[in-house]
Amino acid sequence: MDGECRLKNKELLAEIYKPLEVADQIISYCGSGIAGARNFVALMELGMPVKLYAGSLSDWISYDENDVETGE
Repeated sequence: MDGECRLKNKELLAEIYKPLEVADQIISYCGSGIAGARNFVALMELGMPVKLYAGSLSDWISYDENDVETGE
């Protein structure tokens, strides 16, 4: 996003997300859902194969059956 809460232009977004061009599927998520949604919209604008996990990490960790890695 730019300083006025708008998406950056498509050329800049394409440069930012270029490493994801090889992906068959992209799942966008974050800690609470806000950044995940913003990335989802940007990737959709670029025509990339993206899905949004709206619950993000805060939802994922609320289910005992879901695996969570915490590091060493």
